[in-house]
Amino acid sequence: MTMEFKHDAWTVACLAFAEALRPPIPLRPSQWARDNLIVPDGPRKLDRWDSALTPYIAEPLDMTSTDSAVNEFCVMKSAQTGFTTMLLAAVGHTIDRDRADCMIVQPTDGALSDFNSKKLQPCLEDTKATAHRVAKQTSRSASGSTTYEKRFGRFTLTLALASSSADLRSKTVQKAFLDEVDEYPTDLDGQGSPFEMIEARQESFLREGTWKRVKISTPTIMGGFGDRGGVREF
Repeated sequence: MTMEFKHDAWTVACLAFAEALRPPIPLRPSQWARDNLIVPDGPRKLDRWDSALTPYIAEPLDMTSTDSAVNEFCVMKSAQTGFTTMLLAAVGHTIDRDRADCMIVQPTDGALSDFNSKKLQPCLEDTKATAHRVAKQTSRSASGSTTYEKRFGRFTLTLALASSSADLRSKTVQKAFLDEVDEYPTDLDGQGSPFEMIEARQESFLREGTWKRVKISTPTIMGGFGDRGGVREF
């Protein structure tokens, strides 16, 4: 019996290569989250994100896309209101669709470790759209991910400490997600504000206007919440 195939091996390989190079279809971060994001903890743990539970995070979430005209905004919130999920969705959309170097900054080593192990890493692994894009963690390959550096193709998600000048000076990033900013120090070893250091990491994108900076916090003191001058608030 003779079998005929529609495509030969070379054609199949070329089609697969072309598919890999095809730009991702534009999709708003909020819609991406509805279709893909798996919640890592809480009462809806391991379920897909339901926008009806926290509808107010959709608008700021969509502003984290490079297509948005908004470059910077602040979220002043109470505890347990869903904005950590917004942060995870923004990162997931960036990895799967937006393709940009980004950084998540946490105030303390404990907060950074907990965020990575209990929220970020489980979310990236359980969400199919990101699981196959993030390189596996390895200590032997320069192309692999590490605990605090997630590689996706030619881009990197860096996890940094607000109290470490080395962390904040080490990368050029297009998107910066600053969590619990009220707990950031006002000065790092006489080298200046962590906010100024983070802003310097994004200077390469100022001309294009595609930089994103998001500040999130539960206020700890009256009149607090870092430096909010001239940025949109929620």
